[in-house]
Amino acid sequence: MGLFEFITKSRSGVYKNTSENRRLHRVGQRYGEQRQLADEGELIPGMPNSTKVNLKKYLSDKIKKKVDDYIVNVSTTPGWNNPEQVSLMVKVVQKHFNEAFDDMTKAQRAYWVELAKRLLGRMESLNAGGDKEESVKPEETPKPTLKERADNFEQKEKAKDTFEQAAQKHGIEHGKPMSIDRADRKHANPKWCTLVDGSFRPYTSNCQTCVVAYELRKRGYDVEAKGVGVKPKSYTNDFQREMAYDSTFAFADKDIDLIRPNFTGEIKSNTNKGRGQFRVKIFDAIKEQGTYFLSFKNKGRQSGHIVVLEHTTNNLLLIDPQSNRRIDLKSDEFMQYLAGVDVTYRVNRLFRVNDLTFKPEVFSVVEKANTEPDIYD
Repeated sequence: MGLFEFITKSRSGVYKNTSENRRLHRVGQRYGEQRQLADEGELIPGMPNSTKVNLKKYLSDKIKKKVDDYIVNVSTTPGWNNPEQVSLMVKVVQKHFNEAFDDMTKAQRAYWVELAKRLLGRMESLNAGGDKEESVKPEETPKPTLKERADNFEQKEKAKDTFEQAAQKHGIEHGKPMSIDRADRKHANPKWCTLVDGSFRPYTSNCQTCVVAYELRKRGYDVEAKGVGVKPKSYTNDFQREMAYDSTFAFADKDIDLIRPNFTGEIKSNTNKGRGQFRVKIFDAIKEQGTYFLSFKNKGRQSGHIVVLEHTTNNLLLIDPQSNRRIDLKSDEFMQYLAGVDVTYRVNRLFRVNDLTFKPEVFSVVEKANTEPDIYD
């Protein structure tokens, strides 16, 4: 069988989501496009700083895989066949890249440049009158064999051992799982608003670490969050920095089911109507009981925040372990809280975490807490 019999492309000339195309990292790329990576100086429309990004050096297979996953997800939506919707996606990518460029790692810059190139290629294809392709459905994953299941179990056990060794290295013991009250109530971030050098508050900019500390506490690790670095826009270490820009970075799982409440742009304004639409999408996303992380852009500011959503037998709660705030999602207070959230932002996202596996490195951004027994025990 010839090579071209293995290549599946859409009628519009865009590589579809197949195992072969994923392996070659070309899902969403126009058919026949020559992939030449520039060292420096490749200008992407609307992204002037793209000339500073060395794709040949920093566009790794891992980064390409992340772009592939994004394109596969977006190609399942109706907006993939709408030039206006794809154009809006491009603008979101351009805006984020331009505003956050100075705070990005070089690998993150490469990710956003590559994503912009893929989306621009799709927009060009649609504007040129290419046929619309049907929504792409991810291929069904074959059921693992008995040997594969055994290997997976062995790998998970080894990962558990590595994780426990990391905890012990940092002097942290694994105890009994904690209740929501025990994990929360100022325990995850007890130094909130503590001053350093008379003016800096490193525990008011560590939300990315507080949610991780909270979830570790629920799993039985008595920890509290470390603050960020004393200098502006600095962090305890590179791991904490990566967590600040990618809310999934703390987890070892490769395929995390991300939900973006306004990915298709249906929520058009930060009004009561828009906030109501956002709340409906949140409720729909957390229908199953579990613990979720919700990251969002602050309204009117170039900064974001991350909180915990808890769906229990009796409650739907928003928990902010950084500031010790707790809100009933069904209350008017939640609508008031959303007044500070840019609900129109398309990159707001949430995902379930209670069934995910932490990376051992999370213990480098928390410390032993020695929480005293209290009324919540």
